[in-house]
Amino acid sequence: MVVIRTYKTLLLPNEEQLQQLQTIAHGVKLVWNWALAERIRAYQLKGETIWQEKTPVCLYQS
Repeated sequence: MVVIRTYKTLLLPNEEQLQQLQTIAHGVKLVWNWALAERIRAYQLKGETIWQEKTPVCLYQS
């Protein structure tokens, strides 16, 4: 990791670190989308309409 400034960093991961970052990002995506689906289901069970302001978009559109 190369520090450019105290508040900005430039990541230069090696192959192993890149693989770990991809695995973590994939896990975060799965958890976020699962939680979003649960919130949508809970609103629907209550009979409420799901508005865009109430429901955040998916982290990744895949």
